[in-house]
This record gives sequence, structure tokens and C-alpha cells, in this order.
Amino acid sequence: MHKKIILLLAAALGLTLAACGKTATQNPVSSPKPATQKVLAQTDNTWQGTKYLSINVSKKGQLGKRSLQQQGAGLVTVSHGGKLDLGQGQQSYAAFKYQSSLNQVGATGKTKQYTLAQLNANLKAAHAGIKLTKISDLVFFKGNRLGYVVHKNNLYALALSYSYGTTGANDALYLYTRSGLTAPKKHLTDAQLNGRWSPLDTQESDASVLVQDGMLYRSENNGMFVFRTRVQDLRKLPAKQLYTTQFLSVLGTAANSGYAMPKATTRGANTNEYTYLFLTPTKMVKIGNGSVQTFTKSASTYSTIPAAFVHTLAQTANYKGLVPAVINQTGTNYFVGYYNTINGLTEAWLQNSTQTKTVDAQGKLVK
Repeated sequence: MHKKIILLLAAALGLTLAACGKTATQNPVSSPKPATQKVLAQTDNTWQGTKYLSINVSKKGQLGKRSLQQQGAGLVTVSHGGKLDLGQGQQSYAAFKYQSSLNQVGATGKTKQYTLAQLNANLKAAHAGIKLTKISDLVFFKGNRLGYVVHKNNLYALALSYSYGTTGANDALYLYTRSGLTAPKKHLTDAQLNGRWSPLDTQESDASVLVQDGMLYRSENNGMFVFRTRVQDLRKLPAKQLYTTQFLSVLGTAANSGYAMPKATTRGANTNEYTYLFLTPTKMVKIGNGSVQTFTKSASTYSTIPAAFVHTLAQTANYKGLVPAVINQTGTNYFVGYYNTINGLTEAWLQNSTQTKTVDAQGKLVK
């Protein structure tokens, strides 16, 4: 009798262990790559650098202590439609390794590749909450030496190799987040933006700006000079025209001040010094020089910006590829300054390309 009981217990235990083994086999650690690619394929995401992982490396290439540190202001990247920043497309891990090997030709420093276990240790030290099943779980971009993985609202950019030969630290990982940034929630039309906008913190006459028919006008010297720049509609711009070095610079400044500029909803203007970002039909922020100034649409029609200046600039044609951008009066005529662009969000203003001409009240050149 006792022998039968023992045999039955052994059989039951065997079935339990077999079931556990089967469950473990059916539930392996899943690759984070599909989730990463899904997020990167979205229209756009602004990622602000918040922390980085530093790792001590001995002269012989042995890894030491890992330290997660705060990232200084200025590190921003943007993903859009499966691409990164200026439009770098994705590539396979095999292509990445091949390009990395070419980069090592002629190099004098010593480098080692991180193993899968070491990469996972770096993710763990960054409190990522994910684990790679293989190195190709990372997403790689052309011309970029890092591998990327997304988890929730964080983007992790991992170095695949580290240098050694002299005692020192290597940056092993960069942590970005897409949360915590304020962005326009709805797309705004020209009609919604038209009007006088005034800052909440000053009554200076030149501080207000005028928006009319997709242009932002601002004055200097109590209206003696009037400048204009286009209120750009990012939704209308193709990716190649939008994701420029200029836009990434503007976007970085905005992100460091707590603002994002998504393609679908952003209406904004840039004067090379400041960015004007419209958040709602009645609220706008002016970003630049490390500060943010809030503007609201004013019911008052008073403005130091003469209507005649606005009319003349609007009537003045381009001159030899340059755009009329600044105006002041001389007698019954006007001096007009021409710039290479008034699309300041996406195109850089080149100071050496300016021209000045005299025009009449209808914007016709005066000979």
C-alpha cells in the first residue's frame, strides 16, 4: 500500500514538473524590438535627454562601476516615420557591424564590443525595466554608432563598444524621455491666429506682435522698423523640408524650455533669436535666451506696427531670390530689407545675403 502511494506521488510530481517546464518553454522573454519599431514609426516624437550611464573601464578593458548621472541641457533627438533626426533611415544589425568594422580601419585606439549580458547590465543600471534577447533586438540607424530601444515613454540609446587602454570612463547609454513637454493640442488656422498678441509681464509698446494672414510682425524703436516672419504650418511640410539642422536647433531650444513642436499641430515662427509657439487661439509662448514669455491675444486694436508698413511688405515682391522682411519709412517711400528666408523654423537666416531697396507704398521698386 505504501509503495502504491509513493508511486502515485512520484507520478503526480513528474506531471507537475513537466507542466512547469512546458509553461517556461511557452513563455520566453519576448523581444522589445516590435514595440520599439512601432513607436519609432509614429509621425513624430521629441525625445529629451535626461540621464546618461557612465562606466569605468580599466587599462586592460575590464568593466568597473556603472553610474547613472543627470544629462545637461541640450541633448534632444526626434524620431519620425521610422527615421531619426535629419532623416537617417534604419539598417540591419549586420549592416551596422560592417560599417563599424570599416570605421575601425586605421584607428589607433583600443576598443571592445559589449556582450549581450553587458548591454543588459547597462539597461538594468539605467532602471530600464526591459531585457534584450539578442543584440539585434536594438534598432540601428545609418551613420549612427548607437543602438536604440524604447520602453514606455523612454528611449534608450546604447553604445555597442567601449574604448580602453587608459584608465577612464565611457558613456555606455543615453536616456531620453518624451513625457513632460507641453505641445499644441490642436492645429490652428490663420484666421484663429490673426490679431494682436501681448505679453503678460510687460507693457512696452514694442513687446506686442501682430499676426496677419500667416505672417508675424514685430516692431523696434517704437515702430520705426517693422520685421516680419512666417508663421509656419508644420503639418504642410514634407519630412525633408521640415527636419533640417535649423529645425532641430529650434526644437532643442524649445524642448529645453519644456515645449514640443509636433508636426500635426504646430504653428510657429522664428526670428533667429526667438521662437513664437502658438498653443491655443488665445495663448502663445515666446522662447529664447533661456526664458519663456507668455502672450495672450489682446482685444485692443492699438499697435505700434503701422498698417501701411504691413500693407507695403505684403505687396513687395521677392528680389533676386530674396524675401522682403524688414521695412522703415523714408519720406513718402520705404526702405525694404530682403533676407534669404522668412521661414525661420526650418531655414537659417544668412546675414551676408541681405539686400536693401527703396519701394513705393504699393511695394514697387523706386529707380
